[in-house]
Amino acid sequence: MKNFSLPLLTLALAMTAIASGLMTSPGAAHAQAPGEFKRTPSMVSGRSFHTATILADGRVLLVGGTDGNFVLRSAEIYDPATGDFTPTGEMGRSRFSHRATLLPDGRVLVTGGQGDGDRFFNQSEIYDPSTGEFTITAPTSSARAYHTSTLLNNGKVLITGGLSNRFEILSSAELFDPVTDTFSDTSPMAFSRTHHAATTLPDGKVLISGGFTEGRTVSELEIYESTDSVFTPAGVGIYGRGAHTATLLSNGTVLLAGGIDRDNDAKDEIPLTSVESYDIATGLVNRLDDRMLPRSWHTATVLSDGSVLFVGGAGAEARIVATSQIFDPGTEEFRLAAATSVARSSHTANTLEDGTILITGGLSNGARFLFSAEIFTPPESVEVPAFVEVVVEPTQAIPEVIPTPAPVITPAISDDVPSPSGGACSATGGRGVDAAHIALMLVPLGLVMRRLRWNR
Repeated sequence: MKNFSLPLLTLALAMTAIASGLMTSPGAAHAQAPGEFKRTPSMVSGRSFHTATILADGRVLLVGGTDGNFVLRSAEIYDPATGDFTPTGEMGRSRFSHRATLLPDGRVLVTGGQGDGDRFFNQSEIYDPSTGEFTITAPTSSARAYHTSTLLNNGKVLITGGLSNRFEILSSAELFDPVTDTFSDTSPMAFSRTHHAATTLPDGKVLISGGFTEGRTVSELEIYESTDSVFTPAGVGIYGRGAHTATLLSNGTVLLAGGIDRDNDAKDEIPLTSVESYDIATGLVNRLDDRMLPRSWHTATVLSDGSVLFVGGAGAEARIVATSQIFDPGTEEFRLAAATSVARSSHTANTLEDGTILITGGLSNGARFLFSAEIFTPPESVEVPAFVEVVVEPTQAIPEVIPTPAPVITPAISDDVPSPSGGACSATGGRGVDAAHIALMLVPLGLVMRRLRWNR
């Protein structure tokens, strides 16, 4: 059997975050101006691999994640009217890399996730904004994390793929019915996938793109049709990619950007600069401007003018970045945007009612799990700066890595708030997180996926 070759970019990200201790200093506070990021008051908890969901009243619900010491069951709410974060009810189970979806009746469905002891969950919960409480609901048919959860036009929620116990990559899919609060199986995908994307199309269908499967990155596309409850082939992307973004544009295309894939020539993992466009009408995939800075585990958010804001992520040499770019669908070109106040990856981005973008939490260099949040005000008009060519060298091959027990560590979890004193309360989550467990959280397809064999 061939040696286990890890997805090298994500492995390097974990090792860099745990060992380097290199930090990006927060920007100085300043008055907000179009095209700039401005820090908000800090969150109640530092968190990454969490979810952030816009509620019906415009507030934002942040759920779970990890703060570097514990897997969290806590939740908090951001109120745009006051600019503050306040605690709300806690989940019944601490979890990260779960999914949260706003239901038509205003409640929020939380599914799956991963917890202490490398456990994956099938337990689901529902948050009710009127009471501020979570309640346990029916379980999913399969335990899963790193899956997708998408609201369909018929009010049901489509759950696809993900990573399950024994590190099985799933092809299964299921539907949640908010009328009965139950799950039912639907047709499986043609390919098992984790770290993939699901994008709702204008006709209500759902495009499934990218992800990782056994032995490779997925380039095949699939479409889910809710009326027939089946997945059908939708072509093949130019690149396989996982931990990417897939964004619906107003011109009738879906923008697939960044992520990670194996360099078949160098046999190494590098962050992608490639961008491709899926044409909904024709089903064709076109390669676009490759002048995107290399990034994965980033966010992509459509602005009011139809352009797309890309924020943060893991860049070249596994460094987490503070750089942002704006993609113009009209010219199919990228331009540099303002940098965030701190480098962040595995964060969240939500469009608020006034058109500004809320960025919360994430992981930064030096194993910092961030308390900070910031607001981006879209530019009214921005002069396009000259693009600086970036050359990405592939990382060197890393030999087989087998996790071994490690002493408990306390990572620096905040960019602006001191670490809490010892003995965090049980309401926050489970046991302390050791170095191997941090690596697991950062590299779910790396240290623990012994079943994956990347062909050489």
